[in-house]
Amino acid sequence: MLSPEKVSTFDVRDWEVLIRQARQERLLARLYYHLSSSDFISYAPEKAQLHMQSAWKVAEKHELSVRWEVDRILYALRDIDSEIILLKGAAYLFANRTCAPGRLYTDVDILVDKMQMPDVEKALMIQGWVQEELDEYDQHYYRKWTHEIPPLRHRRRNTLLDVHHSITPNIFHYDIGAEDLLPDSIEIARGVRVLSNEDMLLHVIVHLVNEEDFSSGYRDLLDIAFLIQDFSDIKEFWDRLLQRAQDLDFELPLFYGLKLVAHYKLQKIDALVIRQLEKRLGILKWLVRSIVCYLLVKVVFPKDSQCQQKGLFFSRWLLYVRGHYLRMPLYLLVPHLIRKSFKQKEY
Repeated sequence: MLSPEKVSTFDVRDWEVLIRQARQERLLARLYYHLSSSDFISYAPEKAQLHMQSAWKVAEKHELSVRWEVDRILYALRDIDSEIILLKGAAYLFANRTCAPGRLYTDVDILVDKMQMPDVEKALMIQGWVQEELDEYDQHYYRKWTHEIPPLRHRRRNTLLDVHHSITPNIFHYDIGAEDLLPDSIEIARGVRVLSNEDMLLHVIVHLVNEEDFSSGYRDLLDIAFLIQDFSDIKEFWDRLLQRAQDLDFELPLFYGLKLVAHYKLQKIDALVIRQLEKRLGILKWLVRSIVCYLLVKVVFPKDSQCQQKGLFFSRWLLYVRGHYLRMPLYLLVPHLIRKSFKQKEY
């Protein structure tokens, strides 16, 4: 998608692999958009075009649904004296980011002030959003160790809503909430705000590299690459990004994110930026950084049976444990993982 001209040399076998991988990564509609907008769609075989066109129609319906859902959310929260910030896919859509066209949505994510969370929950429930059934332990886990309340599902539309009070889980030494991000956020329509350019990029990077689930890892990596494409030519963007990463203590996640983009050659990253981050991070834990980079490179690769790398399952498991370790101290992590493993066996 970032280099559509490459399809001009594809044979039928190449197209089969591309369509299969794009479908598995939920990127088929986005592939169609970028090939069409760059006039390379004509290189695709007829059957491949039909697959992409079908996926595009589904994506158009998703976009309409998200726009309506945001409208209903704003209506539900009209009496709440608090700013609402759209996150992730909905934010890309309303901010007209390059990664938005052809996107498939599973939910809408919003960020609100933690102090306003009880009022927000109540207002949303009045308008038809209800919590999915969770046992007492999972309720406690969400509210104590994550950065959001349990997911809400609308009774009639069956749509999902994630309400965040922070863009990070309750990690040991930092918790970046709405109050930290609102002053720099951008109002793009009445009642609709998105994160600043720097915060938007840092958020998707942190979401990718610090999570325990990499089922949408390659899509998130493409989001990072497209956002860099959107922002990199803005004057002093990289200086502001590095400073913002330092202010929010996100330098390590930013290092991992940029190394991933550079490894897969999705965007050209100035070597000076990487060196500045390495200098700030210092030589301590260099081995740990190298291991995490190695693991991340393996797990974000497109999920395809013919492209699975040796040791992939073990790499995913290590990052799964790391992702949970970043959420909670070790004395709680071990019983939590044991509980989750037994719960999965029950299903």
